[in-house]
Amino acid sequence: MVRLMAELIPGTNLEKFDVLIATLGENPAPVVISALTLLKPGGELVLVTSPEMRELLVTGIAKVVRERLGLHRNWRPQVLVTDPNAPAVNLNLIEGLTDGKRVAADYTGGKSTMSARLCLAAITDFKSVTTCYVDGDSEKIFLEMYERDRDRITCTSAHAVEQASLEMSELLALHGAKILKSHRPNELSQFYAMFAPTTPSQRSAFTNWQKSLELSLLESQVRIPKFFAIENLIQKYLSEIAEESGGGTVQTGADLKSRLESKGLLDGKFSVIGDKWLEHFIYHTLLAQSQSNDDHAPRLSEIQMGCEPRSDVDITLNQRLDREGECEIDVVAMNGPRFVAIGATTSPSKSEGLLKLFQVASWAKGFGGGEARAALVMGLDSTTSNSELLDNLKLLKAAADRIAGNGKVKVWTIDQFGPRVIREWLK
Repeated sequence: MVRLMAELIPGTNLEKFDVLIATLGENPAPVVISALTLLKPGGELVLVTSPEMRELLVTGIAKVVRERLGLHRNWRPQVLVTDPNAPAVNLNLIEGLTDGKRVAADYTGGKSTMSARLCLAAITDFKSVTTCYVDGDSEKIFLEMYERDRDRITCTSAHAVEQASLEMSELLALHGAKILKSHRPNELSQFYAMFAPTTPSQRSAFTNWQKSLELSLLESQVRIPKFFAIENLIQKYLSEIAEESGGGTVQTGADLKSRLESKGLLDGKFSVIGDKWLEHFIYHTLLAQSQSNDDHAPRLSEIQMGCEPRSDVDITLNQRLDREGECEIDVVAMNGPRFVAIGATTSPSKSEGLLKLFQVASWAKGFGGGEARAALVMGLDSTTSNSELLDNLKLLKAAADRIAGNGKVKVWTIDQFGPRVIREWLK
């Protein structure tokens, strides 16, 4: 009789599991990562949830796991709604759970009480079981194997395995979100790319480029936001890149003007920009970092403009954010397995800035959990002499610290947003 080779967890000699029982909280990503890493094709996924669980999350999990593991189109995970007053999860309610199956219990998601109740049930109900935790910082899944002999429970071994990766599209699909095609960078992006260029090797050459650029913009009478031509922004932003990267070529103002003219963009109106100029700037700043040869530059991938979450996802600001055009993350990216969300605002209004900050922070945490990063970039210069604007900026920065005092949520002005702060934020 030929014995079929067991399917192993990548990079290990550990066999994959027949059944994965996982607690589900607000963020479904750890469950999916665990299933893609540990579950056999055709295995059973059981979601342990609270009575407040949202059906949208289960639908998203089913879609991603089904497509990645090649399961039948009607496949769905079992859902086990827990009794919050019970001391442990009643695993007897799971259909088809029989002796002899390899079982793993993932306690990453949900509240700590639900996780504890699942672990208690698993190690007392099964003769042999593995508990696991998906760790966002190390990008590992930590496994502990338990054996029960009569009344004695022993941890026989522990392992750390590499996590399966999630693509941006899969992470968004878990929440029913989508990238807005209308917001994709167009030919005009070449203009914004000029503000994140390969930098000149010498400061004198850089200064000449700066003066030539300003002259070119003035001569062409392009109607663009004022700060694109002011010395402060160009000096602070581009000189920072020049100091860090060292080396490159000088893009003169004449070259810039020629390229813009060839695209028909020097019509004195720049109507194709619309109100998305700041989003383009953020997009290209991140893009420049993703293409940097600097060993210390953060790993950034799948940078996208315009992410529209589903309006039926519950968040605190749901009713106010559901109006068309407001329920949107301006720029999103992946930093390894970490979700990055950035909002943009050109409004000097304190209330609108706070709304935008709470919006992007709420969605970032909802999509990426506790390891996600959120930021708000404001279209103003931090060196302004306007005391009201400076007071609003201080208030917004203080609000970001209250949302996440560990530096995961940030507020910057456009002249502050550059390679150095991005690297510090995503370290």
